[in-house]
Amino acid sequence: MARWLPLVTLLLASCGHSPTPQECKSLAQPKAVIKRCFGGDLTRNTYLGDLRCWPFSASHQMRGVWLIGLETSVFYPGASRAEQLRGNSDIWLQTDLFERRPDLVAAAQGAGAVAYLVDFDGRSSLCDGTFGHFGVSRRQVIVDKFHSMTPLALPKG
Repeated sequence: MARWLPLVTLLLASCGHSPTPQECKSLAQPKAVIKRCFGGDLTRNTYLGDLRCWPFSASHQMRGVWLIGLETSVFYPGASRAEQLRGNSDIWLQTDLFERRPDLVAAAQGAGAVAYLVDFDGRSSLCDGTFGHFGVSRRQVIVDKFHSMTPLALPKG
């Protein structure tokens, strides 16, 4: 039964069930991640994608500040000004805008950090995982649709 726990957890999460801390811990075990996220074989280098690998919430509206910097794309839920960005957020913001916006790619590649006040529909990870660049973020939001994206001035220094 223990080997089926990660699969059962994902199925329940897709039905609206929030996983328990024990279920999340089971999902994060290296063998479970390899089986679930890479089809059981790391040598094929085929990642199935975060939505198939980890449990996520249903899409819902979120607001906050999105900070993009060198190899960084993090979300500060509930923030409305750049001055509120204290400490590091452990929530990676994933969006397909990087595929269409060269200015965002430039910021992520070190051209200078940018911040946006954002309002979007998206899904939140329900368990701690390894998200974002080199898996440095414990949580992730995946944007389904932006409603607004307003540039914010970042404080000097």
